[in-house]
Amino acid sequence: FGEGALATAPPAVCELGDGEAYQGLRRSDAFAPGEVALTFDDGPQPVPTKKLLDVLDQHGYAATFFVVGLWVRADTYQLIQRMVTSGHEIGTHTYSHDEHLTRRGWGVDYIEGQYELTHVLVELALLARSPKDFKELYRRVFEHQPGVVLSASQVRAEWRSIERNHLLLLAERGFDAEHRVYPMLFARPPGGIPYEGHWPKSMRDEHEAALRHLGLLNVLWHGGSGDTVLGKLDDERFLLDNVRFHTKRGGILLIHDRMRHDALKASLERLAKDPKLRVTTLRQAVAN
Repeated sequence: FGEGALATAPPAVCELGDGEAYQGLRRSDAFAPGEVALTFDDGPQPVPTKKLLDVLDQHGYAATFFVVGLWVRADTYQLIQRMVTSGHEIGTHTYSHDEHLTRRGWGVDYIEGQYELTHVLVELALLARSPKDFKELYRRVFEHQPGVVLSASQVRAEWRSIERNHLLLLAERGFDAEHRVYPMLFARPPGGIPYEGHWPKSMRDEHEAALRHLGLLNVLWHGGSGDTVLGKLDDERFLLDNVRFHTKRGGILLIHDRMRHDALKASLERLAKDPKLRVTTLRQAVAN
């Protein structure tokens, strides 16, 4: 899997409205009308993510999956493998989808740990040859039984020892810290915090410091499907209209793996039939 991983790309420096700059992609970055980057958060899930990959394959679309580490397990590791072999990109969406990531007051180290543990789990998934093998790799690297979900305080306390265990495993397999199984490039903070909404600059500074240490680009979005709006989760027309509106405008589209499947399928079919719309990748967006 190392052969087909993302190439390192130069960071894109984006301007915030108040003159701040950070490395990544956000709502204010220009996309051509109708140029869309598909991104999917919160997977992998055994059934929804498989259905999603099936429909993307039907259209030949490449997407970016911002995965949550605790969902990378013995019953989902093959979905991570399929993402890579199908040409999709993988980003880290933290280990536990901690929306208090920058609000706990635990500093840069904790933020790094949340992102890095997902990177570790993605690589274990790519190395695994069977569900049993994934569980054995997990035990060795995490020093916990498979299925154990680390608390926020455990992430804070243990992530560096987990990282050391992982690097020892990589060395045995012919990789190292500079040449990893999957050189991850993209990160997305849960809920977009501390960029979406009114949060202290100090939170953004800590988040940026963590991403710089890890060599990650921050990725926000231009519009979403609305599949997290309470009361609208099963409203097919609402979901379809949101996707249609934001694809025509262009930019990074935020969807979740669990989005109602018939609405997602219809949205992608509509996108495929419109000659004015074009699907791009985040890697291409960064390069441009």
